[in-house]
Amino acid sequence: MNGRLNKLWILSLVVVCVVIAGLVLSRGCESKETKEAMAYLSQGYDHYEAGRHEDAIIAYKKAIVLKPDLALAHCLMPWAYDAMASKYCKLKQYDKAIGVYKEYIAIKPDDGAAYYHMGDVYREWKKFPEAIGVYEEYIAIKPDDGAAYYRMGNVYREWKKYPEAIAAFKRCIAIKPTGYWASEVRKAISELSTTQPAGSRDTGSRGSRDTKHNY
Repeated sequence: MNGRLNKLWILSLVVVCVVIAGLVLSRGCESKETKEAMAYLSQGYDHYEAGRHEDAIIAYKKAIVLKPDLALAHCLMPWAYDAMASKYCKLKQYDKAIGVYKEYIAIKPDDGAAYYHMGDVYREWKKFPEAIGVYEEYIAIKPDDGAAYYRMGNVYREWKKYPEAIAAFKRCIAIKPTGYWASEVRKAISELSTTQPAGSRDTGSRGSRDTKHNY
């Protein structure tokens, strides 16, 4: 499934940071807590690269407990959650993938990507009402997030709820007319406007809640 943006570039940066961390530890110029946190960070990265995502998460959590402001641990931990959920999706174990994202959202309730991906899992699972509910939950946190409406529109379209899909897509465009989805969304609106039953085409005020989710 699609992961975090610029992941390859940032992972390259991580390698550099881990090397630097090793040099710092060897020089003994940091506090005990910092040394231990960086050691857990390095362990977490090694676990992640080896596909041991659950162990990576545990290591990152330990690093954060020791040093709550360790930005790199906060950056890497969601990727481990994404990878673990992706593994479950490939096995069609959607309930476990959903559980992974729920666990992460409990830790980081404002991470839009986690809501996106959990909604995407529900969509793949053909649980359309649940997918819509996830996107709406994030939109309630961040009302101006066009990407949530974009995903919502795609779910409604697959669900064959065309008026709702059009409303979600229109809201998406209204929020960010130049978003990466703009061309696709305008095309979808045009196509869906000729697909929906007669008498139901004036639906600009229907569909998704106005008080709600970008990427």
